[in-house]
Amino acid sequence: MSKIRLDFITNSSSSSFVIMYKTMPEVDKQVLEQYPYIKNYVKLLEKVLVGDSENITTVKELNKYYMSRYGWNSCKTLEELFADEDYLIEDYNNYKEKIESNYNITFKEVDYSDEHTGEMLKSLHDGENFIVERND
Repeated sequence: MSKIRLDFITNSSSSSFVIMYKTMPEVDKQVLEQYPYIKNYVKLLEKVLVGDSENITTVKELNKYYMSRYGWNSCKTLEELFADEDYLIEDYNNYKEKIESNYNITFKEVDYSDEHTGEMLKSLHDGENFIVERND
């Protein structure tokens, strides 16, 4: 039996997400004593959010990410990069603002065959503690 895909088809084998989230809350000792398995849920959530992706927590790390991701040709600084690729400025400023508001940022690739991870990421979005955006 063959599987037929009925939704949007693209040439890419993955989907990109930008996940912006506040630091994971600490679970107090009393709750952990009563429900020790909650600690595993927090670890699992961190694994889903970050996994093998880079977790960006400072503007310096964001700058490094942008230069390594987009800084081809002769660009040596962000200013040169933005002058050459001005479409990047708006997203960069948004991410910088989030970092300055104590968010962590992860740029995550999810394989199209992994429908569950993409859906889990989208379901985390609450617009305040977790902001999940497609970055395709």
